[in-house]
Amino acid sequence: MGEVSVKINNRIFKLGCDDGEEAHLKLLADHLGKHVANLRQSVGKTADDQLFLMAGLMVCDELWQAREQLLETTARLQQKKAAQTSRPEEKPKDQCVMVPAAGETQSEETRMVVPVGENI
Repeated sequence: MGEVSVKINNRIFKLGCDDGEEAHLKLLADHLGKHVANLRQSVGKTADDQLFLMAGLMVCDELWQAREQLLETTARLQQKKAAQTSRPEEKPKDQCVMVPAAGETQSEETRMVVPVGENI
């Protein structure tokens, strides 16, 4: 089991973690520490437990916003996928078709690949 010492608000904390997770835990502690430092500057002298609570809530809010964005993006992607599967006869715009080159008959050597919907 790994152990990490982190410094937040001029206090050192020893934390245990799984082996190999030390660097990640330090990054997380640094992130929390930045929130604590910003709060300390904005609210002034406040008890450590209140600073840590407020910083923890700020980190939770970041996570909550990221979660909401992920849910919205997932819903939009599912709607697009459902719309595409309900119209299987339509080709996506990035799909290509083979067409004869200008003035040529269609043979293996004279066909061109042209994106669907584009004129040549």
